[in-house]
Amino acid sequence: MKAIGPGYERTKKQQYDKIWFQNRRIRARSKILFTLGSKCKRCGFSDSRALQVDHINGGGSIHRNTGNYEGRSANGLWNAIKRNFFDFQLLCANCNWIKRVELREYRKYES
Repeated sequence: MKAIGPGYERTKKQQYDKIWFQNRRIRARSKILFTLGSKCKRCGFSDSRALQVDHINGGGSIHRNTGNYEGRSANGLWNAIKRNFFDFQLLCANCNWIKRVELREYRKYES
């Protein structure tokens, strides 16, 4: 048998970390969906694969680009929802895009 070198331990640690962070993200997303009602605020669609967290008054890109890690992680979003519950809602992907177009929240590209 070959001796197991230090690389093997590092690989196992990386695999463990990957699974741990995936489970952490899944738990945070589940808490977010449950807290915000588990269905689209506009149409009532409830398939969690298509539900998205929406900033009611816009500003999602500002929140994501705050420069700290909190704006880009499920746990960071969960913390933001706990602090400002009434600033967020759940929308299905279709309703979220319709809202973005209606309120002109989409980025305008110059040609």
